[in-house]
Amino acid sequence: MSRLVGLNTSRLLCGALAHLVLLGFASAAAAQAPLFISPQRVELFDNRWSEVLTVTNRTERTASYALTLEDYSMTETGVTSRVDAMEHSARRMIRFSPRQFVLQPGETQTIRVLGRRASQVEDGTYRTHLVFRAVDVTDGAPSQGSGSSGGMSFGIGFRFNIAIPVVVAVGEFGSRMSVAEAEVIEDAVQVKLTRDGNADAAARVAVEWLRPNGRSEEVVESSIVRIYRERDWITKSFVPTWPNGRQPTEGQLKVKVMAESRSETDVLNELVVPLQ
Repeated sequence: MSRLVGLNTSRLLCGALAHLVLLGFASAAAAQAPLFISPQRVELFDNRWSEVLTVTNRTERTASYALTLEDYSMTETGVTSRVDAMEHSARRMIRFSPRQFVLQPGETQTIRVLGRRASQVEDGTYRTHLVFRAVDVTDGAPSQGSGSSGGMSFGIGFRFNIAIPVVVAVGEFGSRMSVAEAEVIEDAVQVKLTRDGNADAAARVAVEWLRPNGRSEEVVESSIVRIYRERDWITKSFVPTWPNGRQPTEGQLKVKVMAESRSETDVLNELVVPLQ
């Protein structure tokens, strides 16, 4: 497996944090999602072109699901939204089975995801999302726009969508995330992060308050930030926990970008700005 020389790799292939995108749900509700999916991120590359997902119905009701591939692009604020076309889409490289299934309460289904390297594609990472749509189970013929499997009809009464990223890495790839700007805006610390390379970037970002006496205190706990390949930069807002609940008027802010894995403590880069 090749890497892009001279760049910090985005660790797509080693211990990547499971990333669940809930469409129509707040991300904090992921743990209570009616459908449990493992792993929650698919990564395919040379010598590993397949992955098996395990899907479990957490509810007490029979549920049916229809699967599709959809592209989601990142905005300048780090939010993802669906797009019809994307330059670095992996949709044409992915196959999966089954496309529809029914789960009884507590029942588990396996989904096989297969990848292939498309011809005349440049080195780098390519991404799409595998979307699980809950649909009504009805008797009789399927409604317009629905499908069927094993005699069971899948209606179009959508309840929720869950999407997981599917990433295909081709040839030599790598990325680096850096912090370019930081300032306090109202009750948040707004940070501009940049990405370079030919891959999605992922890192942990934390913020410290440097007191005038030289002591430091973490005011934003480290969390994973991703910048998709189509973006060169994003702005992220973090809510700080100030000492005594009040924003200080003296000292400095230090924004740190660290490796995605918590087992690696090295700071990749940092920025210190006056606290205004």
